[in-house]
Amino acid sequence: EPRIFAYQSQDEKLIQIFKEHKDIYIEAGRLMFGWELDKKDPRRKERMKPTVLGASYGLTEYGMEKKYEIPKAEGKELLDTFFDTFEGAARYKQQQIKIKDCVQTIYGRKFWLDVYQKGYENNSLNSPTQGSAGDAMKLAGVEFRKRIIDTGYKGRVFIINFIHDEILVECEESLLEWTDSNLREVMIDVAENMHECIPADVEISHGYSWHEAHN
Repeated sequence: EPRIFAYQSQDEKLIQIFKEHKDIYIEAGRLMFGWELDKKDPRRKERMKPTVLGASYGLTEYGMEKKYEIPKAEGKELLDTFFDTFEGAARYKQQQIKIKDCVQTIYGRKFWLDVYQKGYENNSLNSPTQGSAGDAMKLAGVEFRKRIIDTGYKGRVFIINFIHDEILVECEESLLEWTDSNLREVMIDVAENMHECIPADVEISHGYSWHEAHN
């Protein structure tokens, strides 16, 4: 989602972070507050990740408190500082919240807004971002399924489920390397075709269960 948000907003600072293959949450902390973070610093996960994602989802301080248990005053400061730092994202936000009818994913799938719904403006940011991510997942699944069939591995490699931004795949152990490399290639190709000029990345883990693969 942060890459999609960077593409949609055309924020130069966000795009540059991804072009330099840097960690968006670490770099956001550095640019926003001068924090020198690493991946083990709890502020990366507990404050910067919610801020970057919350901004792209259109969350307010109330949403930050509900979703991430960040006190409203702190959530407001985090979001305000984010949009003060990333001016292109702020302009995109102001553009989107003025829309009254429908918004679209990158590939043009429409989401109709209900102006009578409280906080409908948030959906003008959330729907294009998460909707585009959903489009990418479905397209990657289709392309990976084609590769399975074309290679003659039908019945030996399976897509089990789509879990938010993950594709859960089961395969024979002898085909683990093929599955890993082809799934990675397909997901990156689909993402980079969607948000041109912004490099994508994929993390793949293995295990005998979904739980084991995540630990």
